[in-house]
Amino acid sequence: MNSIRDRSGLLVEYGTDVFGFQHQTFQEFLAAKEIAAHQREALLTKQLGDGYWREVTLLYAGLQDTTGLLQGVLDLPDDRVMQQWRLVQQIEDEAIFVAEETRAALATRPFEVLLRAPDAVTAARAAVHVRPADLDVAQLAEAFNRTDNRLTKGHLAMLLSEIGGAAELLQSQLDHADEHVRYLCALALAILRPQDRQDLDAILMAQIPKGTFTYGEGEGEGDQIETEAFAIDRFPLTNGQFRHFIEAGGYSERRYWSEDGWQWKEAEQISGPLYMDHEIFGRLSFPVVGISWYEAEAYANWAGKRLPTEQEWERAARGDTDRREYPWVGEFESNRANVDEEIDSTTPVGSYPDGISPHGLYDMAGNVWEWTDSFYDNELSYRVLRGGSWIHYRGSARCSRRYWGGPQVRYYNIGVRLSRTL
Repeated sequence: MNSIRDRSGLLVEYGTDVFGFQHQTFQEFLAAKEIAAHQREALLTKQLGDGYWREVTLLYAGLQDTTGLLQGVLDLPDDRVMQQWRLVQQIEDEAIFVAEETRAALATRPFEVLLRAPDAVTAARAAVHVRPADLDVAQLAEAFNRTDNRLTKGHLAMLLSEIGGAAELLQSQLDHADEHVRYLCALALAILRPQDRQDLDAILMAQIPKGTFTYGEGEGEGDQIETEAFAIDRFPLTNGQFRHFIEAGGYSERRYWSEDGWQWKEAEQISGPLYMDHEIFGRLSFPVVGISWYEAEAYANWAGKRLPTEQEWERAARGDTDRREYPWVGEFESNRANVDEEIDSTTPVGSYPDGISPHGLYDMAGNVWEWTDSFYDNELSYRVLRGGSWIHYRGSARCSRRYWGGPQVRYYNIGVRLSRTL
């Protein structure tokens, strides 16, 4: 071995009689060949999600029938399978052969997990990977009527909004005893029936009376800030809602845009949000992302609303009675917000009902940063962003956390929710 090491340049010595290959990919390829030769795919199933074994697994998939490996994956617990679902999809894509029965089982697994998910994180992961095109209205309506689980009903309402059906069923839920179900069915209808959006705002906007609250960072009692009465959307603006603005000619109607916004749009030839056609970021029930402050303002003008000030935003997130760090009382809990790349993407709005704010707003911690009307700096160059996002650490999702962005920036973790003066 020492001679091979010294003369070939292929090996690296890691310790006494311990060698590895100089070229990592070559080592991974040989490992995949060895596993294939001895039919040890169970080892890869056991190591699923371990970054050290990722390339070995994908190389193995390209060497032989991968049905056994993927069947082993399907036997894993739901939460673990959903955590690694993108890798599972890559394995299926790289495989030279997978039995049709196994492919069919893979296609239905995320929806099956969604229907039986025991917690918000597992349900959100499954919802991200469900493919609406594989579902039909009858299937979703039957599942909606069968379940009493509020979390599941909410996700099914969002899926119904994506495939464009069951408006009558959703309408019948607007007086549902559970607020979570009622709110998400109303949102689904707002996506399906733009002509009803103003009537649905009675459900979809929280009304906050004139009053004071504790504002900002720091110890002690903090600053007591007063806001006038206002209404604010319970959910971040969705792609489904924003599409109505596009379809109504919003990007060609000068009257909705500020002078700076119009000049920017024309110069950059902007005709819609940056990620509107993305397979995940662009789904109808997900928060619209890749929109600039200018686009958010134009939509608000079209909808007869406005962007909230950062003081209004924080009051809606924190409530009026205490100096809570997050929209809920107590420490951070992962089942209340989409942060820290826990899901590795945005999630359908309203996926975390246990993270609701005192004023009844969803996703005020995580999922997407939200534009506000307030300036961040004295030079009036940047706008304030609030709320944290799926890709940022949990501290960014604190009620008082401020961030900033130029009015032209369009990132995959920035969206908006709107307000209205009462």
